[in-house]
Amino acid sequence: MLFHGGERVDENRRRNKTRKSQCCLPSIFNTVESSSSRKLTAAIRSTISGPPDVKNRYSAKSLRYGAITELALHRELSVFAGCARSGNSTGSTVDDYIDDNNPAYGLQAGMARCGYQDLASNLKAKIEVPRLEALGVEVAASVDELLTREAQIFDHRYGDTSPEALLGEWSKLIASDLASRRMPIPVINSDSVSLAAGLNQALSMLTGLTNQMQSLAQHNENLEKKIATQSSELASLREDSRKSAIKLSVLKTPQHSGRKRAKRSSETTDD
Repeated sequence: MLFHGGERVDENRRRNKTRKSQCCLPSIFNTVESSSSRKLTAAIRSTISGPPDVKNRYSAKSLRYGAITELALHRELSVFAGCARSGNSTGSTVDDYIDDNNPAYGLQAGMARCGYQDLASNLKAKIEVPRLEALGVEVAASVDELLTREAQIFDHRYGDTSPEALLGEWSKLIASDLASRRMPIPVINSDSVSLAAGLNQALSMLTGLTNQMQSLAQHNENLEKKIATQSSELASLREDSRKSAIKLSVLKTPQHSGRKRAKRSSETTDD
């Protein structure tokens, strides 16, 4: 769920080769539900102090006991909210009728893990934007890949700025931009009017996000074309430089210099 923005994605749904080229971080494009658990387990283990042989004694399930038990004991959470957060199923036929792609499905459980007490009145609270540093154990490779794909044409702006500082500034810009366009999340009551209003607002937000994603994809495509053009021009300049270096080395050879001196001497004698 960390790698899919809160939704569970299986091996086949919404995945194709053409979409991979539009991703800023292609290395996590192939991360699916079956491999997310291993990555999350490694991230949790990395926060435990002690030698590796001690940390590896904890199973993936035992590492999650505390968080899931906390959700189970919360007075305002249902088993559905807990399962939405943990990625488990209730084991009943109702699972077939629940939309796993709805981000509001696990919103209350996520807020409970963040320390909110009154979840019902806090549904309108500010939601923090996930930061790129949350990539955890994969952050080093992802930073390198991100800089290679997206930031190389801005080298003259960032100079010797470290990847960590660059990511921090980038995250702030993304959060600021999203905050300026964020629509408030309504409290959805059981009556049909509130439910319809909430659904309409959710559809509007999804439409806006879709348009933004399309714009980002087009921007990314333009950047790749610009980088390809610059690479071609650089290759041409390198070839011209190589040819000039060859000509210069020929002019500096002793044999060539001797012939030029002999020619000048012959011209002087004729005079």
